Amino acid sequence: MPYLIWFLVLASLVSWRRDVFFSGSLDPVVVAKAIVGSAAFLLALFAPTRTSVRAPVGMTAIIMVVFYAVLSIAGGYAAASPVAALVVAIRLLLLTATVVLVVRHYSARAVLRSLLAIMAIIAIITSFIGFGSVLGGGRLTGNLPPLNPNDLALLSAVPAIGLVYEMLVETRAWTFRLPILVLLVTFVVLTGSRTGLLSMVIGALLVLLHAGRARLRTILLLIAAVPIGFAVLAFTNVLTSIIQRGDSSPADLLTLTARTNAWQSVFAIPIDSWERWIGSGLGLRQVAVTGQYWDQQVIDSSWISALAQVGIVGVVLLGALVVCTVVWSLRAKRLRAFTTPLLVFLLIRSFLESGLLDVNVTFVVFFTVALLVEMDPRTSNRGAFEQRAGVTSAQRRPLQLTH
Repeated sequence: MPYLIWFLVLASLVSWRRDVFFSGSLDPVVVAKAIVGSAAFLLALFAPTRTSVRAPVGMTAIIMVVFYAVLSIAGGYAAASPVAALVVAIRLLLLTATVVLVVRHYSARAVLRSLLAIMAIIAIITSFIGFGSVLGGGRLTGNLPPLNPNDLALLSAVPAIGLVYEMLVETRAWTFRLPILVLLVTFVVLTGSRTGLLSMVIGALLVLLHAGRARLRTILLLIAAVPIGFAVLAFTNVLTSIIQRGDSSPADLLTLTARTNAWQSVFAIPIDSWERWIGSGLGLRQVAVTGQYWDQQVIDSSWISALAQVGIVGVVLLGALVVCTVVWSLRAKRLRAFTTPLLVFLLIRSFLESGLLDVNVTFVVFFTVALLVEMDPRTSNRGAFEQRAGVTSAQRRPLQLTH
């Protein structure tokens, strides 16, 4: 059941149309995505009929997300765009409720295993269908669904980190996992996502640091990876193509190309205006820019997006949620070997990609982790948490993402 729920959740979040943003008007695609998201919620709501797990769920992360959504509605109303802000806020709350129900009624292992599996399946299928974009000399891009390279990198990198965790910490069944890991890493490289690749590598290294004593095959693999990696970097143009990636000059690279144009517009909002303090609502996806041949620019940063959508108050709230989640993860004895590297991946990506607290796949991963680590096994709810994870006091061990 969690596999089907996550499939419907992700299907309602990934792009169905290329370069089209919701502006408040209802059309067949918007309605269809709402129906799919509602179906996921209903399946999660009736999950208790199929499972006996009743895990405690902390309220801190939930309250912060709800307040964030309410703040967005207020900002949208003040910005005279209440419909778009209200619809997106409702979708965020529905998505929040769905994730809470899944975490409530399934073990931590089942929640993460199913989520990462569905992400990997979508990434693999989409990448193969859209592989023609690479053959044409461009970045790997999805066609069905029409995912942009950065979204495709996210769907590939998260399960890749999970596989690294399984192989290094659990150290089981490498024969099956290693080819899938190589495939997913290849997809990330082919997307040309510099942030995605860098954050994935850092996340994998952090998993390695959590692995403790390495087994012989892990050591041999790492030794073999050194000359292979050197050969790829020294004798191919893979690294150069990823770093330059079509930028016309080093100046373009240093200024993060067009991203800073949107950032400057957001920073230019007067400090004494309501937009600066409570934003313009979650419906805001683009801002006006000057000095370019285009007049609208997408905001590519979770933090800058938060500043534009929910203002300074929202940024402080998002920062508080991030700090709390990181602290919870560091305290989570069984979960931290996976959740901490995953959080580092998401946070690095959040500075140059949007979605950390929005109707987005990134939010699903982040909020799921936040809910799981908030109920740390070392808190007063330790027994209930371990019961959810299927672990007794005498059987505590690192989290297993797969059987």
